[in-house]
Amino acid sequence: AQVSLLGEIHSMPPIISFQREIQAEMNKQSDKLHVILEHFSFDLQELLDRYMDNEIDFDQLVDKYHETGEEGHDIEPYRYLLEDAKNLGIHLHAGFLPRKYARMLMKDGEEQALKAAKEWLPEDVNLDSSEFHYNVFESLLSGRSIYNKDSSDNQETFDSPSDQFRNIFKAQVLKDEAMAQKITGLIQNNNNEEEEEFVNEKFLVIAGNGHLLHYCGVPERVLR
Repeated sequence: AQVSLLGEIHSMPPIISFQREIQAEMNKQSDKLHVILEHFSFDLQELLDRYMDNEIDFDQLVDKYHETGEEGHDIEPYRYLLEDAKNLGIHLHAGFLPRKYARMLMKDGEEQALKAAKEWLPEDVNLDSSEFHYNVFESLLSGRSIYNKDSSDNQETFDSPSDQFRNIFKAQVLKDEAMAQKITGLIQNNNNEEEEEFVNEKFLVIAGNGHLLHYCGVPERVLR
């Protein structure tokens, strides 16, 4: 299966315009295109389905999104991306763990959070991650650059990340695990269908840079 992952700064019109182009081209090249969105938590899948089935329009989707969900993204800029998907028959998937589980992890600990979120996680869930992943994560929050343009003798040196955000890093990894599980589950379903009848399916993942940059987070877990 072809999986394309687009990292973004959320709700930026130029970025979303580019995403629309990618979505349209991938749809042309596939029999079935799946788009997995960070902006919708798993429990909002029914809401997305109602939108795709024309039971509600985009404005109603936005209203109900803020009424019933807790993700809090500004999804108005995604109007034409989602309208395109609906008109083209693209399959939209809620791709993110509800925020309450990350809060639970930080408040009540890893064991309780993993137990509560079990249905959204792989059986071999692993919240360990590399120091490089934390380096990237911390840089996005602190504004510290991980790219040193002034290194001499072609030797790259980097400022070390602070420990300021280590207490929330594991919650970030929990979200990565859940999104990767969603993606791999969709791919596995595709592989099972292909055993009976060839279907050219493609998968487009749209999420914030913090979950995709430098193949950290979601991509490394999909590949795992």
